[in-house]
Amino acid sequence: MKTRLTEVIPRLKIPAAAAGGFADGRGLAAALVMGADGVQIGTVFLCSEECEIHINAKNKILASQSTDVVVTGSVRKRTNATRGIRNAFSDKFHMLEDSGASLQELSDLATGTNRKAFVDGDVQNGFVMSGQGITVVKEIRTCKDIIVSINSEAEDILKRAPSLIR
Repeated sequence: MKTRLTEVIPRLKIPAAAAGGFADGRGLAAALVMGADGVQIGTVFLCSEECEIHINAKNKILASQSTDVVVTGSVRKRTNATRGIRNAFSDKFHMLEDSGASLQELSDLATGTNRKAFVDGDVQNGFVMSGQGITVVKEIRTCKDIIVSINSEAEDILKRAPSLIR
């Protein structure tokens, strides 16, 4: 069962971080307006200078857009769903999954694919995990620059928000 931000936030008595597709200040501002206390951001930080993944994986992220992102492991909901950039591995995984492969076969195929992509740099047979926020990732930056720009953009948006009320 998927739980939506609009369903969870009103019920919580503790701080809540929104997750899924957040990559810039627009998303942070939207989540804050909806009542979240912050956001969880992943893909943007994979392309940070500080992140030690293979440059091939970073370049694959930089060259991709949201329509390149696929989910493996969700067709029959028997395996853990994982988002990443479509490639030879994900195509093979989907083919096996669609043909009724066993959970063990799927697990065997997927095992080690993160290492192949992020450590070895094999972005065709390894799975470059990435989310739907991938489209806004345009360059490799420092974590500090990423955080400062996201916060600055969100702040600018939130300062303009009152003008929307008439």
